[in-house]
Amino acid sequence: MEDKVQNYISGIEGSEGITALAVSRNKKFIAIAEKTAKYPICTVYDLNTLRRKKFITSNDIKSKEFVSIAFSPTNPSLLVTLTSDPH
Repeated sequence: MEDKVQNYISGIEGSEGITALAVSRNKKFIAIAEKTAKYPICTVYDLNTLRRKKFITSNDIKSKEFVSIAFSPTNPSLLVTLTSDPH
């Protein structure tokens, strides 16, 4: 951020779009939530290397998207809130 440089993080193939994103308080991680036809996906990236650190998903839930995500202010744990299935 201080270098005023931008990088592109591509979405997951087959994604219907980004529904939420969050940056950790220490600015080391970014979490990107995406909607798919079957189940929601949340990917956590290391902002220094732009490599995936975690891939969060579940096909046991009926929702297709995460509506909000946030990092804990005390550690890089991720809290994810789900929508209900509209059908």
